[in-house]
Amino acid sequence: MKQGLIIAIGIGVVLLAGIGLFVLLQSSHTTPSPSSGTTGVNTGTSGGQNSTTVVTPGSGGTSTSPGQTQTSTISVASANGGSVQVNDFRNDPLTATTSNIPDHYFISGGLDPNTTGAPYSIMYVNSDQSFTVSLWVEPIADTRHLAEQDLLQRLGISQQDACNLRYTVLVPYSVSPVYAGKNLGFSFCPGATKL
Repeated sequence: MKQGLIIAIGIGVVLLAGIGLFVLLQSSHTTPSPSSGTTGVNTGTSGGQNSTTVVTPGSGGTSTSPGQTQTSTISVASANGGSVQVNDFRNDPLTATTSNIPDHYFISGGLDPNTTGAPYSIMYVNSDQSFTVSLWVEPIADTRHLAEQDLLQRLGISQQDACNLRYTVLVPYSVSPVYAGKNLGFSFCPGATKL
């Protein structure tokens, strides 16, 4: 009985800390727009990929003024052999990782969407630089749209850039036997499955 109470309190504290961190990040997270006069400066490599820090010209380095944030970006492989610059989601506090599955980054939906109740999940595999979007609830057209918007925002990319990523959009058989096993694609990309 005592052990169960301690576990429940521990889970509550972790949940409250996570919610507090999420609120703090959401209230302080802004991404500079291309019109804000920012430029990218190569700051070396991280995990074999280029890393760029966004700085304001004339700011005297990488310091930021009040209300301005730095955004680190990485280059990921594209489906056509090139690359796409994206926000460095690997260091985003909302991205989950686990030592049980190294080199995998769970961008949305958590490590186990079944326990979080997430309508979709987005995972990145560093070894082949691919993204997998899994749709967990009907209507899958709406769920796909939500996942697309989340991915565009988290990566800081356009729809055109998203179409160039190495990616799959999947739905399990338990959600839709009709679409299971097919790459549905992003709704705004050529060749996407109409839902």
